[in-house]
Amino acid sequence: MEPELELGIIWQDEDMVNLWASANNGRFCGETRIYVDRESFQTFVDALKGFPKTHNDKLEFSVGSPGDYSYLSLRFYCYKITGQVAIRIRIESNELGDTRPEEKSFAEFAMLTEPALIDLFHPQLVKVAIDEAGTAKLRGTQRS
Repeated sequence: MEPELELGIIWQDEDMVNLWASANNGRFCGETRIYVDRESFQTFVDALKGFPKTHNDKLEFSVGSPGDYSYLSLRFYCYKITGQVAIRIRIESNELGDTRPEEKSFAEFAMLTEPALIDLFHPQLVKVAIDEAGTAKLRGTQRS
């Protein structure tokens, strides 16, 4: 299993997007579906362009609240001064349709990637946001 983060749109209306997210780092993985308002999604897409600009840059995209029916948190940051990027990913999903904590599935892990791979991912994500359909894949890298 190659590390990757994949985001796609399942459904949308004037105000909301039903976002599908899947991620793995080669050892751990998770998947969720979650609603996000269009403005928040577009703000994330715009902020990702050219990330990182400096080795101190950070970017966070969170949808929902931990412990709710679904939750997604993506925290992008520089892992090394050389510019290698890590993404702290937390995905929660309630597969059984109840909100009891013992029926909740979740995963939290880090995935490594490179600025050049983010540069390839960004136009895909822009297309997903504009077309309101499709998926975008961010390839990860193995720990060196």
